[in-house]
Amino acid sequence: MKRLLLLLALGAVVITSCKKDDDNDDSTSTGGSSTSTFSIEASDFGNIGDAYTSSVDSASVDTIDMSANSGSLDLSFLNHPFRTDSTIYVDPADYACASQFPDANLAMKDLNQTVIFLNKSSEKIEIVGVYLKQDTTDIIIPFSDKLTIFNFPLKKESNFSDEGYGETTINISYMGTDIPINIKVNSSVEYSVVGDLLVKSPEGEERCLKELRNTVFKVTLTPDISGQGPSVDTSLTYNYYAKGKGDTFIKAQLNLSDSTNKEISYLNLN
Repeated sequence: MKRLLLLLALGAVVITSCKKDDDNDDSTSTGGSSTSTFSIEASDFGNIGDAYTSSVDSASVDTIDMSANSGSLDLSFLNHPFRTDSTIYVDPADYACASQFPDANLAMKDLNQTVIFLNKSSEKIEIVGVYLKQDTTDIIIPFSDKLTIFNFPLKKESNFSDEGYGETTINISYMGTDIPINIKVNSSVEYSVVGDLLVKSPEGEERCLKELRNTVFKVTLTPDISGQGPSVDTSLTYNYYAKGKGDTFIKAQLNLSDSTNKEISYLNLN
């Protein structure tokens, strides 16, 4: 279940309980750019057949000041990546369980073959379900309340929040007996676009929207054979989105206790 939690948190990755604030335009020029409103659209994110990698650095990143919401941010000195993250977009029809997610028109998988089924339109991207294999057991979780993770267009001072819910029951062997386990996934996302600035990474410089995002995923098993209660994963990140890059240009994972940087990833452009 921990792998499920981590995968969901990437989404990570946020309909019936949707709460949305009005978007506000900002026409202020940033970093010498034009005065026209800068926005990020659905077309700026990946499609079927696209694959992206990001390098992740954690060396002394807690000392980096990322408070700027305008002007520029120079992260070109990041040079101690300790892992690479991958985002791979595939056709939902490639999977036998696709019929469980009739609204999906896009899917995202990791290297462990865990798959998030998505519905992508010009207005939003939402999670409609998750598939993974735990040992030899297929776990298929449709979201009856879809989780909208992006509401477009993204502009400075855009605010959005949503909640989602999915549930399934699987049979597992426990102490020699097959027993049904109910899995419930409660999720929420809240984000605010707080800045518009020029960002330099080791890969290049781009004008970006800066977003503060909080995501929560709670997985509850019944019966609770672990004896540890529900698993909860909370993620607080600064995300920097550039035009036409397909994935997040810069992502800073923050410590929940003091909001310092825990790790910073930057998109590989070559």
